[in-house]
Amino acid sequence: MSTAATYELPESPAKKAKMTTMTVTPQEEGRVYGVDDDEDEIYNDGLHMMTDEEMKRYGEAVMRSDGFEVPEFPNVIALGLIIPIMNNISAKFRGKILKYARFAVDRHNEERVKEGAMELHLDITRIVNCNAEVSCPVNYYITFEAKDLDTNELDQYEAMVVTRVRHDDDNVPIFRKKTKPTNPPVPTEHVLPSHGLVALRDCSYH
Repeated sequence: MSTAATYELPESPAKKAKMTTMTVTPQEEGRVYGVDDDEDEIYNDGLHMMTDEEMKRYGEAVMRSDGFEVPEFPNVIALGLIIPIMNNISAKFRGKILKYARFAVDRHNEERVKEGAMELHLDITRIVNCNAEVSCPVNYYITFEAKDLDTNELDQYEAMVVTRVRHDDDNVPIFRKKTKPTNPPVPTEHVLPSHGLVALRDCSYH
C-alpha cells in the first residue's frame, strides 16, 4: 500500500517581505492610519501623513466652526479630511455649489413650515466659501451671502449639505445664520473672478 506524500510549499519570499513591510506596531496604529512612517520616503511623491501638530490644528478648527472654516494643509494625505475647495474648482462646478446652497434654503424652509414658522425668503447673492469632505459621496460645508427679501438685510449663512449617490436622500443637517465676530478679522474670503476659477479636477464625485 502506497502512502501519498504531503508537501508544504514554502511561502513566497516576495510575499513575506511585502507583509513584513506593512506590519504596524501597536504604538503606530491609528496615528498614521495603519501604514508605516517611512512610506513617505518610499513613495517620494511629496505627500505626507498629518503630523501631530497638523492634526491638532485641524481638530480645533473643526470643533470651532463645525467644518465651515478649516485651514489648508498642502501635500497632506488623510482619509475623510474636510478641505477648502474654492480655489480648485471650475466656474461650472461653482454653479453646482450654488445649486446645493439653494437646495439647503428650500429644505430649511420645508422644516420651518412643518414647525409652523414662516419661510425665509432669501436671495443668494454669492458663494463665500465651500469645504468638502469625501463621504457618501460628499459632504459640502457652504458659506453663502443672501439677502432677506422681507427685511432687506444682507447676511452670511452656513449650510452643510450631505449628498447621496442618487441624490434622493440629500439632506441638510446644519443651516444657520453665520455668527458675526465681535472683532472682525481681516477678510480672507475667496473672491471669485468673473471668468471662473481654474479647475483642478472639477470634484467629479457623482
